[in-house]
Amino acid sequence: MTSASAQKQKFPNFSFQAHSIAFANSNMFYEQGVSQTKTDTLPDNLMVHALSKIMETNPQISIDLIGHVSMNEDTLLALERATLIKEKLKEKGIKGDRIEVKSMANRNPLIADTVILELPTAIEKEAANAKNRRVEVHVNKVQPE
Repeated sequence: MTSASAQKQKFPNFSFQAHSIAFANSNMFYEQGVSQTKTDTLPDNLMVHALSKIMETNPQISIDLIGHVSMNEDTLLALERATLIKEKLKEKGIKGDRIEVKSMANRNPLIADTVILELPTAIEKEAANAKNRRVEVHVNKVQPE
């Protein structure tokens, strides 16, 4: 994938899922190599705010932010997505040493690439790919109080 085609990839969806939190809004565009999104939406800010409050209230928790991309994206975006969320949490006062960033690239899609390729329209394929663009939050450590 060329650098130009990696530009303006959609940022992953914000939603709560069992055992993790996936971040972003598929209507937002994320530009590779830029530490912020082109636009900002209330749901995104609310989700980061909620996660920061959870971490503030539970200082014994450390987390992993795990970035994911769809099959048609530059795999470097996965780590950039996770890093962006870490920076937003740090801006809210969460210590960076409580947050690890990792990348799964496109190795753990919510919707398999084989399923996406069989979808009949480009719109359906893009909607399915958007679900694979995400950042998951996993608690990696709980220190005794």
